[in-house]
Amino acid sequence: DQAAADAEEDFNVKFRNREMPQPIMYLPIERGRTLVQVLQHFNWAKSGNEARRLIEQRAVKLDGVLQVEDAELPAGEHVVQVGKRHNVGITVG
Repeated sequence: DQAAADAEEDFNVKFRNREMPQPIMYLPIERGRTLVQVLQHFNWAKSGNEARRLIEQRAVKLDGVLQVEDAELPAGEHVVQVGKRHNVGITVG
């Protein structure tokens, strides 16, 4: 019953309310990484070209801001979102 309630809540947050679910924890990423490298690190893109296409197709957000080009990630805590279903908290530093 609890798993069903959790799944329904997740669905409501993502699709009915169109909110970005908060990541459970922040994973460390070393300084100097680019957005393309992070997408590959989390297996959201199999290659650099695929990651660049996701960015060009306006499918990638960093802290809720749409990304239009690859860039080095600034230090600190960030949320990377790809599409509606994939998001992760990262700590760059």
